[in-house]
Amino acid sequence: MVQGFKHAGDALFPSVKTYLDAPGYRLVSGGYRDLVLLTSSELFVLARSAKEDDQTLYSIRYAVPTPCSIPNVGRYWAGGSVDIGQAWIAYLHDGGSRGTLSFSDTGCHVSPISLPDAELPYARITPRGSDGELETDRLLLLVRSASRLLLVDPASSDEPKLLVEPADGLITGVGKLNVSLVLSNGQLLVFDEDWNYLTTFAEGVVALAQLGDAVYFEDKNGIQRATPTIRAGLPAMDVEVIAADGCYLAFPGAPRHWIGFFSPCGDQTLALYDESTQELTRPELRVDDPGSLILLPDPTATATPGLELDRVWAFFLRDIDYGYGRGTLVARSPDGNELVLGANAALERTTLDKGGEYGLALVDFDGATGSLVRWEPDGTITPLAANVLRSGTGQSFADVMIDWDGTAGTLAQVNGGEVYPVLERVPQRGFAYQDLHKRQALFSDYDGENGTLSIGELACAPGTTHCEREYYVPHAIARGVHHPSHAFLDDTADFLPGIGFLDEYDLEHGTGRFQYRNLELGFTSVVSEGVSDFVFAGNGMLYAVPYGEGAGIWLARAK
Repeated sequence: MVQGFKHAGDALFPSVKTYLDAPGYRLVSGGYRDLVLLTSSELFVLARSAKEDDQTLYSIRYAVPTPCSIPNVGRYWAGGSVDIGQAWIAYLHDGGSRGTLSFSDTGCHVSPISLPDAELPYARITPRGSDGELETDRLLLLVRSASRLLLVDPASSDEPKLLVEPADGLITGVGKLNVSLVLSNGQLLVFDEDWNYLTTFAEGVVALAQLGDAVYFEDKNGIQRATPTIRAGLPAMDVEVIAADGCYLAFPGAPRHWIGFFSPCGDQTLALYDESTQELTRPELRVDDPGSLILLPDPTATATPGLELDRVWAFFLRDIDYGYGRGTLVARSPDGNELVLGANAALERTTLDKGGEYGLALVDFDGATGSLVRWEPDGTITPLAANVLRSGTGQSFADVMIDWDGTAGTLAQVNGGEVYPVLERVPQRGFAYQDLHKRQALFSDYDGENGTLSIGELACAPGTTHCEREYYVPHAIARGVHHPSHAFLDDTADFLPGIGFLDEYDLEHGTGRFQYRNLELGFTSVVSEGVSDFVFAGNGMLYAVPYGEGAGIWLARAK
């Protein structure tokens, strides 16, 4: 009998949360917007004032919502953890990327430390005590200030620890030892993962990049490779000279760990180095700049591709316009023939079909868009699409953005060497994303402010015969949705299976109607009017109402 009642109760009151208890209750009254949830040993909400030209940042303890204020906060970084028990806010006093950097805890107690000509923190570091154990109740921030790299303890009044002066460049997390390299006065200083100094090497560095577990660099002694290792029980760096007469370090085949440079430098002879075989090759190929070269294995070759280029396609630019990163695009086939693919081309958009029958290239780039063309090994060039963005889409189901008019464009796939539109009038960013259960959100019909929010259904891609590829067919759930004011409501797997959005948007006040769509039960419900933004908050959704009688920060719990 008890078990029977339990089953009946589950049917009436399912364990999975299905709706928001709207409008919920007001945590704090007042005009706020731009909510950010910050975690330490407890939750804090950071919010801006709704008043124009008010640079105050408010910190609100979630459990006891009494706001405190930090004045004159421009761009800021905030971070903490459960172990630390406290979170910190590092902030500049305007919207720039560099300036006077100040610090405050979530109780709005401003640190006496203030750093001139500084940037926002690069990283958060947990220090070790004298016993070698991590001091999980402390937080250090890696900051560059006045060209110095510092470790700052915002909870202390002590002077920050100086690591390097000047700090001209930084690479972190190299190799399994997780060492960091700092470029300073042409030398490379090495630190372990706790930012203890290890060693210094190199002289007159002019180029530096990480590739896998190693760092390649160019200095007065040529092209070299540095690899973290253990020597006498301590972290160290193994440095190997690859070409003492090399210059113009580049990475034309980074996925295969192929590097390129001129050697001898004075003759501008192209040299290629294979990290896996440690072989140096000087192929019969003249290029203007190794940095404007891409190497792709010939997909029709049966043997392993090598840097002699007899089983490799080479793509490179001539007459390079460094201001726009474009030039005359040339393809060199594995048999040594050269094809001119187009002028004013963007090299990085050049591709080769997996069957080797054709490739794609972006030519006639004017600084904003270009033309997508298909090229074939016999030299045939076929225009495919106009007004194509140089940047990628960031989505596996879409290859290019075509017909870009400055506001919106059309997402398209390229299948079989043909272009197929899959979603029209999308913004440049935030047009596609997934929730924890791989539901696909799509945003289209964008007019510069609002558009259509849809859920995508997988289908066989156009231009395919056996469903070799898929795309998403949009099923609209709301129109007139403000962009980018939409997001899934499932930061945890057991939260509401829905998506939230603002519509009926008031541009003057920056507010709209906050609604959510339950994707399992198929209903849409209004949470509140006059909302500026919303954010997931563990057991519910926080949202801000900046104006009117209902002004404040509200919590709508999932039920």
